[in-house]
Amino acid sequence: MNNTTNINELAKTLNEDFVYFYEMKDGKEYNLGSRQERQVKAQLEALTQDQLIELRGMITQDKEFVNRYFAEYFENLPEATEVEPSKLSTIFSNAWYYMKKGIYATFSECLKAAWRAYKTVKALKNGIVSFSYRKATGAIRTATGTLNGSLYAFTGKGVRTESKPDAIKYYDTEKDGWRMFRIERLLQVAA
Repeated sequence: MNNTTNINELAKTLNEDFVYFYEMKDGKEYNLGSRQERQVKAQLEALTQDQLIELRGMITQDKEFVNRYFAEYFENLPEATEVEPSKLSTIFSNAWYYMKKGIYATFSECLKAAWRAYKTVKALKNGIVSFSYRKATGAIRTATGTLNGSLYAFTGKGVRTESKPDAIKYYDTEKDGWRMFRIERLLQVAA
């Protein structure tokens, strides 16, 4: 039995099978609960910290119930860290988004645009970048912008919403404000 199976079975035991408050019951249920508690503790002892964090995330049972019996295993664990998607995962997801939206005719064009968007956003996060794009009116706009928070001072007026993969937001250092353009309108990028 591998560790993933162990963790899944342990989560099932804690969520569905464990006899919580067994000490308030008689006979068979008390003995079953006592035996289960010993078995679960032995299994928890064998897990690594990362496995305990994973298990904690899988527990749906009331936290107070679980902590009543097993707090020493879960209370001092660090919070699970959010894993960012990989570069290729982001690029392919964006390419599929462009394809589904019909922005480009072929998947090859979608991939090229996704790479261009990824590189542009990465450059914007690293420093100040000059680039040009075609505005909705047809005029060509040359801009200088950044996404590096240490290179501009801006106080927001509200909650920032997540943008779509085909829209690139940037802080315009010349206009001193936020701007956006669509990926299909990007013409040239120069760091």
